[in-house]
Amino acid sequence: MFPIRRLPRWMIAPLAVLALLMVALGGWAAGHKHGPGQRHAATPTALVRAHPSTSSPRPWRPPGRGPIVPSDRTYKADLIEKLPYAPQLLFLGGSRSMRFEPAYAQRLTGLRGFNAAFQNARPEDAWAFVNFLYQRSPKTQLRVFWGLQPNLFYDRDMDPGLLQDARLSRFFPRALLEQQAKKLPATRAQMHTVNAVNRRRYLADGALVWNHYDVLEAQGRTLDQSLAEYIRLALKHRGNGRSRGVVPRAQTYFEKTLALLNEHGTSPLLVIMPVHPRVLAALPAEQWQRSLSLFKAKLAELAHTYDFTVLDMTHIASFGGDPQAFYDGVHFKVSNARKLIATAVREAPQAFR
Repeated sequence: MFPIRRLPRWMIAPLAVLALLMVALGGWAAGHKHGPGQRHAATPTALVRAHPSTSSPRPWRPPGRGPIVPSDRTYKADLIEKLPYAPQLLFLGGSRSMRFEPAYAQRLTGLRGFNAAFQNARPEDAWAFVNFLYQRSPKTQLRVFWGLQPNLFYDRDMDPGLLQDARLSRFFPRALLEQQAKKLPATRAQMHTVNAVNRRRYLADGALVWNHYDVLEAQGRTLDQSLAEYIRLALKHRGNGRSRGVVPRAQTYFEKTLALLNEHGTSPLLVIMPVHPRVLAALPAEQWQRSLSLFKAKLAELAHTYDFTVLDMTHIASFGGDPQAFYDGVHFKVSNARKLIATAVREAPQAFR
């Protein structure tokens, strides 16, 4: 190396900045030195302001100059970058899983976690966030608690956050991104007038603490009213099944996520989420039982290829749930979420080791 006194003066300041950045990155790496199986938290500054590896492919960005659509996927990616630890337990799933508290799970397991469940979540969300976490902390053993429902494999449009956020879009093929981006709004006039993301409140670990269900309850909406409306809509839309015999994109990304977790030594816990007993009693038995049976049969088929554990919590008696601790037919309150986590830890301890 050349002694620094021989460098031109105009190079000294940039080199000093580079040196400071290398020190900061060294601290980031030190916080991730724990190997698989170790449950010690990372250093307090481990993940703050960290960014994806510069060696990754050039991020894809949607064409055109349309508006950036608000997304809780982007919001939770921001939360992850601010965490003072590398998550060891990840909660995945849809809106039914958003109330799971990583802090409560830590009291039972010693694992520090993050809730990456989303409204209208699909397996593509799980794929993006599992990759995102592995990229940021490849040596951390990740345990996964994934809340599922029988319509998991029904395809729907990808969330704008997966398309517009380069931290997440990089995990999808360009052709899929381009196809999905055609459905993004081109002008602000085409966007929804209500920003649902801003109406939700999350803790720093991603757990949901307030959304429109809490608003309705505060305004006097009763559980009986919510259940009646939920049952009315469920009966109205019954029979609207999807075509069989086709492997949709959702199932493909579900399997890709299982394979990725298994490759990293993780056997995820798949939890079939509960339904309020009044809903089960009101719906024709052949409707929900057939849907549930088909879903469980698909999981049993996948179990020949992938390593995972399944817990069927459809009936609240399976975890001692309270029928009054629901917002509607499928969304439950924190007290039931805690009972479900405690039951899962007791019945599937291997998923949290």
